[in-house]
Amino acid sequence: MLRTDWVRTQRTTTHMARAKRKPSMKRRFGSIRQRGQRFIVMYTGPDGGRHTPGKSFATEQQAELWLAQEETLVEHHRLGYTTWMPPKDRNKKNQEKQITVGEYLTAYNQRLADHGVIRASTFQQYTRVTENRITRADMVQGRAGQLRDVPMVEVTSQHIQDWWDAVVALFPDTAEYNRKAFKRLKAGFNDALERGIITATPVTLKAPARSAAPKYDKPLLEDAELFKVLGAVPARYRALTVLTLFHGLRVGEAIGLHTHNVVVAGDVPRAPYVVVQVRDQLQRLSVDGKVQLVRQPTKTQAGVRDVYVFPEFTQMMQEHLSLYADKAEGGLFTVTTGGKPVMDTSFRSVLIRAADKAGVPRRVHPHSGRRWITTRLAEMGATPAEIGSVLGDTDLSTITHIYTSVRQSRPQELMGMIGSTLDNGQGL
Repeated sequence: MLRTDWVRTQRTTTHMARAKRKPSMKRRFGSIRQRGQRFIVMYTGPDGGRHTPGKSFATEQQAELWLAQEETLVEHHRLGYTTWMPPKDRNKKNQEKQITVGEYLTAYNQRLADHGVIRASTFQQYTRVTENRITRADMVQGRAGQLRDVPMVEVTSQHIQDWWDAVVALFPDTAEYNRKAFKRLKAGFNDALERGIITATPVTLKAPARSAAPKYDKPLLEDAELFKVLGAVPARYRALTVLTLFHGLRVGEAIGLHTHNVVVAGDVPRAPYVVVQVRDQLQRLSVDGKVQLVRQPTKTQAGVRDVYVFPEFTQMMQEHLSLYADKAEGGLFTVTTGGKPVMDTSFRSVLIRAADKAGVPRRVHPHSGRRWITTRLAEMGATPAEIGSVLGDTDLSTITHIYTSVRQSRPQELMGMIGSTLDNGQGL
């Protein structure tokens, strides 16, 4: 075929295709236009905007039907029977009506993390609780597992009651964990209420009472006991022990210190002093199914602080910097013999073994130091706010009611101090 014949054939084919294509149909309401084998619909709404169904139709009859339904909605709006809503918004609302409890709670937790409302560690905790008591089909079975598949808009207070009764029966020994799941469920429905997905929350069940916390021995260790533990700790971990047991650093803050965060200042070498700059922390998180340490912000903004080390430990800190710290750029102040970060669980085990070796019978853990330093600072007359600046904590209730204790020898010391000032006026 000659090129001129080919061009003529193409033009003829195109002309025939155009001849078959129906023009846009003029109507009293809206318009229908054919594009290829599909039909496109559009109309002008009461708001003056152009609106489409968000999809095309396979047949003209389907397009006609949709347009007729929209015309009815617009007419009812004009007469004041109903309030018209754009098709796009209506479609979204219809989709929201189909979302199940399990889908919504999963998306809600993710949204909290994406918007920076919660930290990665909190997100993982929320996700575990939601999965283990609501959404995981292999774990939450029977009546307890039915709630996850119910559309949010269809849930009633009876659904919630049935779920809770079943969860308590299925997991009778985890009251506190069950209560946390209830809180996640309630928070999710409150969020759906705020977003207009539901008109009222079905979570009307009274919140389960917090179960009594396990009674752990939380002694206030004496100075001598702390020094015994310190002496029994391997040399590589003594600086960590000093920072947690004597200076109140949280374990994540201590193991997360970079070498450049430990500053030797003052008149070096004659009268140096050490300042520890707490700027963030290392936390244990699950990443791609594996537990690893991840750098996170401090627990609160108050956790960002400078802590001055007692002069008694200045030389030890200098020796640690020289012998055990990773001196590479960005290296950690304390690493394992293999050059890895120290896991918080490993350090807790180090303290337990050291206490056993030193013959200290009372429970020793990293938080023991926060109780000790709080009490000693209070004895020195420090205000709660001043104590908080050392601890990196602004919760005065925690400082005064949880961390502050009384040393066994303190009452005798106080009585002796008062006794030395007594004067009966007779010179006796």
